[in-house]
Amino acid sequence: MGISKTSEVNTDTLQLATYQYAENSRIENLQPLAKLLTDKLDTKVVVTSYPDVNVFVKAIIAGQVDIGLISTMGYLLLKNKQEKATMDVRMTLMVPERAREQYRTVFVSPYHSTINSLGDKASLKRTRFMLVSPGSTSGNLIPRSVLAEMGITSLESTFQKVDYSGSHKASLQAILNGQADLAAFGSSEYFDFMNKPENKDKLKLVHITGSIPLGPLLIGKRLSSTTRERIEEILRSLHLQEIDVFASIKKGWTEARDAERFIQIDSSYYQDNPAVK
Repeated sequence: MGISKTSEVNTDTLQLATYQYAENSRIENLQPLAKLLTDKLDTKVVVTSYPDVNVFVKAIIAGQVDIGLISTMGYLLLKNKQEKATMDVRMTLMVPERAREQYRTVFVSPYHSTINSLGDKASLKRTRFMLVSPGSTSGNLIPRSVLAEMGITSLESTFQKVDYSGSHKASLQAILNGQADLAAFGSSEYFDFMNKPENKDKLKLVHITGSIPLGPLLIGKRLSSTTRERIEEILRSLHLQEIDVFASIKKGWTEARDAERFIQIDSSYYQDNPAVK
């Protein structure tokens, strides 16, 4: 299943887990929360980081996770693979309306590219298409969904070449370096780049999606109702009572940098969102 990075190993613990993105295991981002939960629950909480979202999903199905922070794509994979849920969708980070526009998918090409629309299927046949990674929401799930709505169900037979760069930044660089003719990745990387005046003539925005909901925080069903409720209570007040802990969590996810607090949700939060249907 793969080797996870774990802050500590002890069978008498609760596992707070997530997955690695690029070079960031996110263990350091979650350590303050693990310490806080350890103190508040009087139970040791340790942080585990799985090498990618697919391995993380397998660990959840195997019952190895008690509290999990997962991407939207990871949650949808979990829902499709798991017959009987071992964890419940309980919370997510709330991002204000003005900042939600920062978490979308962009399709970009070189500034002087002849690609002007995703509907131009003839030109796509000659196009090298770069995605981020198989486990990326904004850099794989959403792009494939957008293209499927346009009748493109098989990327490999539509584009000249389809590849993964490994990160949003690398996908952007692939366009700048001439390694790809079209790339799809998270919009925050695009906006950060385009906000610099010297970059205004380097990329063409071919398509941009609506805002994407942030992934959920899952809590294991095996935990007692008292423990589950206490965890949720701690997280709901995190932005007020433990500001540094909350800030550390946000730093682990680019899309969460403007989050204001944790809010209560259930699985219908994703079912009702057109971006992930």
